[in-house]
Amino acid sequence: MNSNIVSVTVVFGFLGDVNGDGKVGGKDIALAAVSFGTVPENARWNPDVGINLDVKIDGEELVLIALRFGMAACSP
Repeated sequence: MNSNIVSVTVVFGFLGDVNGDGKVGGKDIALAAVSFGTVPENARWNPDVGINLDVKIDGEELVLIALRFGMAACSP
């Protein structure tokens, strides 16, 4: 009999909600601005900002976040 207990946490976000607070707002833009121009080797790199998965934080992330500004996650 296996008595190991496994706990798994799954977090779902949505495009542009960098800080995971359920909405796209100024804090998300601020996080993107701090990480702007970085790659994983940089101290200011934030993988949560890299939403287009091209391994750099650039204008594409800022545009994607700005286009969704004011949106909120759907309530269950």
